[in-house]
Amino acid sequence: MFDFKTPLRHWSLWLSGAGTAALGLALLLPETALQLWNLWVPAELKALLPPEAGLNISFGLLVASIAAKFVRQKAVADAVHARLLKGCGHD
Repeated sequence: MFDFKTPLRHWSLWLSGAGTAALGLALLLPETALQLWNLWVPAELKALLPPEAGLNISFGLLVASIAAKFVRQKAVADAVHARLLKGCGHD
């Protein structure tokens, strides 16, 4: 039986979702992305960042999601291990 809670515990899933959403928003609705950027990012920080920083952050999240696949998350590994043991009849 597939446990739907286990994939939601992975960092890589959350990072790839955030990166995809940010990149999709920036590419499909650039005016809305610019309005959100102006609303959420303080003026001091915007002065330090280049104009394409939003896209770079999106790509950074996607790269981080790939790197996160290689990080072992103890809680997720323990949950999968316990589920496998339970499925084999071990208590």
